[in-house]
Amino acid sequence: MEIPGNIVAGPFHPAFRSLVDASIFRDMASSLLSGTAPEGRTVAFTMSEQDVSDFRGHKNENLRFLTEKFQPKEIQVTNDPESPRGWLTLQVQDQTLSMHRTGLCPSLS
Repeated sequence: MEIPGNIVAGPFHPAFRSLVDASIFRDMASSLLSGTAPEGRTVAFTMSEQDVSDFRGHKNENLRFLTEKFQPKEIQVTNDPESPRGWLTLQVQDQTLSMHRTGLCPSLS
């Protein structure tokens, strides 16, 4: 799309998909954290290795957002080679919650 003449009309950003995927993971993490009491606790997110960058967001923006909004003691991010793409798992103490990216919009499931 960066070759002159290929774009007919509309906005273009070379990392548009990454920006959208990061936003989806931020919404997923927010939704999972809303179902817990993360304030002052260590929270651990697990996902596919291919999703870690999108989860963190550009320049760790998602981690900063989640820290400011939910006030956890620490956010741990780990990848699991067994985890399929698009899944996010949250562990807060003895509570474990999971969500697939289509869970934000059930009509897409």
